[in-house]
Amino acid sequence: MCGIFACHRHPDVQKFKPTALQLAKAVRHRGPDWNGWELPAHERLSIVGVDSGAQPLTNGDGTLILTVNGEIYNHRAIRKHLKQYCTFKTHSDSEVIIPLYVEHGVDAPKFLDGMFSWVLYDKGQDRVVAARDPIGITSFYQGWWGSTLGAVYFATVRAGIPMFLLSRKIKATSVKVVLSGEGSDEIFGGYVYFGAAPDKNSFHKDTVRQVKNLYLSCCLRANKSATTWGLELRVPFLDKQVSRLIPFYTVERRQHF
Repeated sequence: MCGIFACHRHPDVQKFKPTALQLAKAVRHRGPDWNGWELPAHERLSIVGVDSGAQPLTNGDGTLILTVNGEIYNHRAIRKHLKQYCTFKTHSDSEVIIPLYVEHGVDAPKFLDGMFSWVLYDKGQDRVVAARDPIGITSFYQGWWGSTLGAVYFATVRAGIPMFLLSRKIKATSVKVVLSGEGSDEIFGGYVYFGAAPDKNSFHKDTVRQVKNLYLSCCLRANKSATTWGLELRVPFLDKQVSRLIPFYTVERRQHF
């Protein structure tokens, strides 16, 4: 996963640039392969479009500026089904977000399948659109600084010691992408306490609650532990295609996984 940093409506952009550069460097461990300096700033871990996917990405006339963390799984399908012809500058999976935004505006994230957090600046409307995947697989932070009224900050920034150490070991083998099991116990009720659920409805309601809160716990821990060493985690149990299958599994079947 990459590291991104952006600020919207800072009162003195030129004066803020040195500070912004230092703040971007603070997430460089997340993207050790390349860094792109502009607001928004980007620290890149190259996975897709290695030769041409440097960020920030822009449209033809430079009025849309995009920086992305994560991966868009359905980017090829999106390219095929765009209503308007688009000449892509890169092979990056992230670039499809720009024409998708042109066609659908702030509804663009609804068409994305993947794990992602991104910030897009629309110069024409002087508008920033920030989005992340529905579960929050990639951590994403938004904040305000009281001394700079109106300025909004965005960044991708809990760590578990065993996972931290294992990630360091994996990184030493030059591996970049790792499959991880976040979400499996939450979806299928795998934790021991689920066995004490008083009824089917309670079991189901708590699995839903656990999945909705993953961005506050397991996804956050996994994200920090792996990206500290420049690794990208793929979490197949949290893929949209998997989640669509869950309604076909009765509570009884999930309780016996």
